[in-house]
Amino acid sequence: MKKLIVLALILAGGCRTEIKQVRAQSAVAFEPIAVRVVDVEIISATTTTPTLTCPTGMILVEGDFCPNVDQRCLRWVNDYANPSQQELRCLEFAPSRCLSTSRTHMRFCMDQYEAPNVSGANPVAMISWFDARRSCESQGRRLCNSNEWTFACEGEAILPYPYGDGLHRDSSACRIDHVTVTYNPARLANPATSADEARRSYEAVPSGFMNRCVSWAGIHDMTGNVDEWVENANSSNMLRAPFHSGLKGGWWGPVRTRCRPMTTVHSPSFVYYQIGYRCCANAT
Repeated sequence: MKKLIVLALILAGGCRTEIKQVRAQSAVAFEPIAVRVVDVEIISATTTTPTLTCPTGMILVEGDFCPNVDQRCLRWVNDYANPSQQELRCLEFAPSRCLSTSRTHMRFCMDQYEAPNVSGANPVAMISWFDARRSCESQGRRLCNSNEWTFACEGEAILPYPYGDGLHRDSSACRIDHVTVTYNPARLANPATSADEARRSYEAVPSGFMNRCVSWAGIHDMTGNVDEWVENANSSNMLRAPFHSGLKGGWWGPVRTRCRPMTTVHSPSFVYYQIGYRCCANAT
């Protein structure tokens, strides 16, 4: 038991307690009061501090990943200008099938947007795998591994595309199939002009601008916009292809830009005008 002081106004004709509301902003003049001490039992409530599952700006991704799948394209883009790339962009897929005898449970956190992970900001580009990894680690995070990235994009339904019904390619949903600037390889390779050429060739849009380009998990811009560095879960080789440094999602140009494919021919020190990244973290 603890003592609680109760203030009561002593009024003519008897005593009663009157509660007055006082606004903090106003100056209020108080009449003299009498003080009466009353015994009151105080019960203290136990408070708990909520535990964050993911760091700020990250989204929890959880579910069962299928390592081996069958995805059959029903219709390809007719790219007559590039016959060698005829079977590169698929317009329509048949429903995917999981070929693995068991699935792998996943639970991790992923940046909602491409680095710098800010809605409305232009995605970072012209960064190596080494620098992308260093940037994530400086935030207490890490690069995503390729299986995590794939699952955040396709989900348990194993969808080839992260938007719409997941089976049909839609150039208006994400920043894909869009090139209006022809870059100059010589200027990009020259240290004196590379930064200027990269800026001139850059055609990504601000993160979140394509509001239909959102995966089942709530992750934005997974296909298109900028290519994203990941850790290749199927290779630890840093010296030759297939490299441990993988690229997922494609960029704004006319490339595959779907959930499963990964480019593994670029070394960890490779830098180009359409390459960015995003971070992952272990869920608590």
